[in-house]
Amino acid sequence: IIYLFSLNQKKQQQWVLESYLANLEQVMDDSVRLALHGTPQQILIADKAGRLHWWNKAFDGWQEELTDSDQMVSSVLPDFDISEFWPQGGRWHFAKKDRVYCADIESVGEGEGKEPFLAFYIQDITGYEKQKQSLQDMMPVLAHIQIDNYTEVLQGMTEEGKNDILLEAGRKLSAWATKYHGVLKKVSEDSYIALFSAKDMQGMREDKVTILDDMRELEGENKLPMTLSIGIAEGDLTPMLLNEKSQSALDLALGRGGDQAVVLSGTNTQFFVGKSKAVEKFTRVKAR
Repeated sequence: IIYLFSLNQKKQQQWVLESYLANLEQVMDDSVRLALHGTPQQILIADKAGRLHWWNKAFDGWQEELTDSDQMVSSVLPDFDISEFWPQGGRWHFAKKDRVYCADIESVGEGEGKEPFLAFYIQDITGYEKQKQSLQDMMPVLAHIQIDNYTEVLQGMTEEGKNDILLEAGRKLSAWATKYHGVLKKVSEDSYIALFSAKDMQGMREDKVTILDDMRELEGENKLPMTLSIGIAEGDLTPMLLNEKSQSALDLALGRGGDQAVVLSGTNTQFFVGKSKAVEKFTRVKAR
């Protein structure tokens, strides 16, 4: 209903503009002037050179920039290049004074022997963009986590010692997940899954996935540090595809020797390695 109302309103505005532009040199009819000025939508009319010929009262908030009819569109719409939209029109997004706008640009007033004008129908879409960003921030991110050298680290340890180091490993992983407002689930003795939001994943990126180095603080009796491989998938995916991509990322991390995190995001692949990864390899890691 809202869409149909907006479409109908735009058609009415277009008709009014066509009436106005039929003879731009003549004084506008009172009804035309009233309709154009009365709409809450901001409207500009410009020629091929980008000179403004008219704007409505919805631009009152920008009056400090609109002083005469010989100004250029670029003085009102920053970085706008009219040659990219002449004469076919199009859609252009721009930001101004902490607001986001969308300009639907259409050719109007065209006729035999007449040079057309461009009409700019401008809407404030800040609220929509904020909702869009909020939805993107809440997109799920799935991580498959595996202790690379589980058997090697526990070798030679007492049952009590094994329990202690595995308990501490679980605590570190749980604290890491909590830091990024995620949830962690243990699925076997040496593997976990974790779920985060896209917004918190960005924080994890900025921190360089520090859990890789935190886990290396745990050592077995043989002084072998515990290492992790993490496969992370994000994007606009179904839960099934998200799980498959996360597992593929883990397999890639393991295939590269472990002690690292691999993030798959669309067609992009990002790698994070532990601080000691480039210096020394303690064990060969195989995908399990």
